[in-house]
Amino acid sequence: MPLCRTALYFLKKNLPLTRENLLVNNPGMHIIFLSPTLIAAKDGNMTGLGLSLSSKLWSIDWDSVLPHQFHGTDFYLDRSSYEELKNFVAKNSSALFTENERDSRFLNNESSALKSKFYEECADIFSYKIDELMVGVFVANVLDWSTYYFRYTNIHPDYRGHQLTERNIASLSQILFKHGVQRICLDVSPSNTEQIQRLSKLGFIISGNIFSERWGSNIMMTKFLDEKYQQVFFDQFCLGLRPKMKQTQLSEF
Repeated sequence: MPLCRTALYFLKKNLPLTRENLLVNNPGMHIIFLSPTLIAAKDGNMTGLGLSLSSKLWSIDWDSVLPHQFHGTDFYLDRSSYEELKNFVAKNSSALFTENERDSRFLNNESSALKSKFYEECADIFSYKIDELMVGVFVANVLDWSTYYFRYTNIHPDYRGHQLTERNIASLSQILFKHGVQRICLDVSPSNTEQIQRLSKLGFIISGNIFSERWGSNIMMTKFLDEKYQQVFFDQFCLGLRPKMKQTQLSEF
């Protein structure tokens, strides 16, 4: 049975669209990955997450590594959608944010159709969960062919203090390295010294400054996943003592 007809058959019968089912119905077919997963049939239309940019570029099968339970806890990281992200933020906005956007000195970043399209087509959206309850969100995206950008993370205050961000960075670093990603980048406020210290312990180094009409002044921090690229960075920009490359083991988190 052709692949498209097989997929539609599974959807109409409400059967799981898995790699195993496709191979059984299409013997000899070569499948590299089939992910991300959420495909739904409603009124004859197929909607869902589709293949993310990171899956297309680096062949990461997120469904084979997620959900991932963090070592020694009941918390786990799972795939999510932009709709779930919006609902979570809207429902918990008073707890998640301390500053009113109207009082900000910077540009009010209102939602737009283009922003939604970017998140839906270019970003990887994850959720922190415990017992099926969504307690936080994490968003990342491809920055270029060798760089993954940690764009946004927020955890409900009631569930902070469990090192979820640190655990997530440790687990994703190994996954990304195995698929050829050379570095992870993120931005942090220079006044957030506690976060800068935590990130430094995880192997991030300050690699630049960013000034924006939307977010103000931020520090860019980079975690090199391959030692040879970090060595080049140190040779070009760092004098004196150099921090050793931090290879966090997944078992630590």
